[in-house]
Amino acid sequence: MAAKSLRNPKRRPTHPGAILREDVLPALKMTQKEFADWIGVSRLTVSEIFNENRTITPDMAMRLGKALGNGSEIWLRMQQASLRKLKAKTAKARGLSERASDLRKSGALADRVVARELSKAARDEAAAVMSEIEALSPEMKLAADLMRAKQKKQRPKS
Repeated sequence: MAAKSLRNPKRRPTHPGAILREDVLPALKMTQKEFADWIGVSRLTVSEIFNENRTITPDMAMRLGKALGNGSEIWLRMQQASLRKLKAKTAKARGLSERASDLRKSGALADRVVARELSKAARDEAAAVMSEIEALSPEMKLAADLMRAKQKKQRPKS
């Protein structure tokens, strides 16, 4: 039976830059500039990694592993875990965005269909009322004819 992990699966994996910033650098009692010189990269590169704006490349993992004495694999595995979670989150957000877009499009189409049906129902109802008016008297027939003429001018083409 496999041992149960103590790690919360919903927790975002820690970026290797956060470990370097929070644990490694204070333990070494170095500045970012000194650390950058020690592993042979620019201060900007170290700063971007520490601020989690840059990934750990295989080259950087080898530099870190050699300098810190723990090998490159641990840094690459941490970076991969961090990227996997980020990709899953991005894919989920993209899927939700596409679904919302689809719903908006289908909603707009549904709105047009409903408006068209309501318009048709209103025209049918108006025609029924005019027929009833015509049946009442000849004077009302004239009024109904005038209403029909006015309605034809206002009716949008569908």
